[in-house]
Amino acid sequence: DALGLPQPDAAQRQALFARHAPQLLIEQRSRADRIGSPGFAGDGRRRFADIEPRLYRQLGWSRLNGRWHLQLIYQFWFAQRPAAHPLDLYAGELDGLIWRVTLDERGRALLYDSIHPCGCWHAFFLPADSPLRLRQPAQAEARSALRLDIAGGTAPSLWLRGGDHRLLWVDGRRPARPWLTYGFAALDELRSLPHPQGRRSLYDRHGLVPGSERLERWLLWPSGVRSAGAMRQWGRHATAFIGRAHFDDPDLLQQYFGFTATTAAE
Repeated sequence: DALGLPQPDAAQRQALFARHAPQLLIEQRSRADRIGSPGFAGDGRRRFADIEPRLYRQLGWSRLNGRWHLQLIYQFWFAQRPAAHPLDLYAGELDGLIWRVTLDERGRALLYDSIHPCGCWHAFFLPADSPLRLRQPAQAEARSALRLDIAGGTAPSLWLRGGDHRLLWVDGRRPARPWLTYGFAALDELRSLPHPQGRRSLYDRHGLVPGSERLERWLLWPSGVRSAGAMRQWGRHATAFIGRAHFDDPDLLQQYFGFTATTAAE
């Protein structure tokens, strides 16, 4: 468009989301490891429907070397993160994962990264054929970036641990039959869900999900992050407790990654 932002039409958008949608392989320890859809019950209380697995989607944009790149954002939810012990600081209602695909001009993946809906555990993954490299000296947040054995045109498989839903690995392996099928929905739908009093947002006025607070907030309050560990609305994900970093900052990725000299010259 006039600002230089890639703007796919409806058909292109659907094709890109379908092409890069991840395969989810989640260890099943309990019912808390089933993905589903948050909403409201007839009495107005929040409910979670794990018989309706959905992947919520949204577009974004990031700047790399001064050029805008389209991003595909996928988010899925779990009913809770169960407590591993009575003083588990990270346990609480609702959990999930946000998976983001940054594309090149051909619609291939340049970079994958992920966080949990609280903003924690920011992880980076580079496809085998990505021209991106870590900027040197590499910042601590990106030093653990992994180079994958799959190309940027291949939809990845995400391997999650049961219980805490930690993303353990990303690769291109496929089971003989799809392990999990899901429907698609717009991430914005969560801001206007059916409610006995009409429609209501999943989030409060601060962009937090009420009732998803974690005990860790009492330890991390000096960071300035409101209710650290709580589930958050898109645009409210601080990814660092020292300094300032936000997941939706269009300049965040170019602080960590740049193109090879050959690619930049082309």
